[in-house]
Amino acid sequence: MQLSVAAQTYPANYFRSPLDIPLKLSGTFGELRTNHFHSGLDIRTNSVEGLPIYAAAEGYISRIKVSAYGYGLALYVDHPNGYTTVYAHLRNFDQPIADWVEKKHYEKKSFELDIALYPGELPVTKGQRIAFSGNTGGSGGPHLHFEVRDTKSEAVINPRHFGFVVADQVAPVIDFVEVVPYNSQSQINGSRLPRKLPLNRSASNNYATTAVPEVFGPVYLQIKAWDKHSGNEFRNGIYQLVMRSGNDTLYHFRADRFEFDETRYANAVMDYEARMLQREQIYRCFRSSGNFLSMLPPQLPAALLQLSPGETKPIEITVRDFDGNSATMRLNLKGADGPVTGLQEIQTNYTERVIPTRPWSWQNDEVQLSMPAKNLYDTLNFVYRRSIKPYAMFSSVHSLHHPGVPVHASYDLAIKHTGLVDSLRSKTVLVNININKGRSATTGKWDGPWFRSKVRGLGDFYLAVDTISPSIKVTALRAGGTYGKGQQIRFVLADNLSGLQSYNLYLGDSWQKAEYDGKTATLSYTFTENSPKGNLILRLVVKDAVGNETTYQSEINSI
Repeated sequence: MQLSVAAQTYPANYFRSPLDIPLKLSGTFGELRTNHFHSGLDIRTNSVEGLPIYAAAEGYISRIKVSAYGYGLALYVDHPNGYTTVYAHLRNFDQPIADWVEKKHYEKKSFELDIALYPGELPVTKGQRIAFSGNTGGSGGPHLHFEVRDTKSEAVINPRHFGFVVADQVAPVIDFVEVVPYNSQSQINGSRLPRKLPLNRSASNNYATTAVPEVFGPVYLQIKAWDKHSGNEFRNGIYQLVMRSGNDTLYHFRADRFEFDETRYANAVMDYEARMLQREQIYRCFRSSGNFLSMLPPQLPAALLQLSPGETKPIEITVRDFDGNSATMRLNLKGADGPVTGLQEIQTNYTERVIPTRPWSWQNDEVQLSMPAKNLYDTLNFVYRRSIKPYAMFSSVHSLHHPGVPVHASYDLAIKHTGLVDSLRSKTVLVNININKGRSATTGKWDGPWFRSKVRGLGDFYLAVDTISPSIKVTALRAGGTYGKGQQIRFVLADNLSGLQSYNLYLGDSWQKAEYDGKTATLSYTFTENSPKGNLILRLVVKDAVGNETTYQSEINSI
């Protein structure tokens, strides 16, 4: 099948750069991230915070978000040409935005904000300084996260289409290609295990292998590839991947544009277990039946490879970056004469077969689940196991298949309690053990003996109670100390299970804006000219998601 992709035209000279330095990237659009595609460009800021950030074009600030997680401090600017630009992980806002936001903090008595603005409230001009670069939210180091969105649909678009220039004369790199069995009947060289192929690289960025794997049953290919830019040591994601056999295009991924409700399809594009366990960035050259990502042309086949005995199939995989630099690898597959017998049998007993395009409900006497259609990426031979209730848990442990199988959206899960007294119902949480053996907890509602919640994964689930209040550790505060403008006090907050719900700091009876950093679990307060003055009681109240509360108090002198 020949593939024709119609290119959409975007205004190439409408936006200016949000920074006054050459653009060097630590993240590209469409890059594979944990549970999502990267939705913009991560622009390096020379490992420092505080660089001026400029509005890319005239417009108005349509949304302001302040969070301890995710984008941290972020600005959204709507432009008259129908696009929105987003500036995230900011250290602080410039005036008059800063004063406007500060008033909102005190009106809502909350550090966390997510506010939509009307046109005209905070207009901006092209090149106006609107903020300073930072490292807030989920950022892993100082940089600016920059996006371009379609204002009407909120779809995110590769900013490189708008003429932003990044120096790049370096071809992508292919680390390996792997042949992967699709089901329990598949074999590669007489084995049911995946097989990585050794690659030889030429000076012209062509890769080849002398290995000719013999395959029986359906298999697919996956490839570890990354891009590098000129004068930049960071490994970034690729822009395009095309797999062909002869004149037929079998698979095509291109990072141009996607809707936000598509972002978790990244889990179907990548080797999910490798990402979660080793943080590998491996692209599957295969579209599963539940993968409806718009960046994969729907007219293409699934790209499962199944060869007749003795058949040889040439495969060519090309990866490109946005500037047209490319690398190509070639290999041949050969159809095996038949399966190798005598291999250890794979356990094929399963509880129920689940088709991803259909809604699915399942229950027994202790657990109920209900999942919408298009929530799994491939047909699932669902396996359920039940373990005996451990000490201090209030249900059996219910193993819903395996955490290595990703789920696209939240679904309903209910578990029946065993031995839970009524007085602890308000402290109940649903605990999930993830693929890395870590645990997370969600709150829910009671329905008779059933505790109902929404979850976004598979794995082990059980009911527990959280009766332990959050902890407050003082890291920078002198009891009875004197504090003036510019001085700061800090605390480290923690919770054992249900997670922090709120934190409120008071000087006397006056609520004060304290800033929380989710990466370090640090809550900080900086004294200003507007801070209450005098000998005061400082009080910090911290609550978790089930209502456990801790209060810290100290006398201070504010001048």
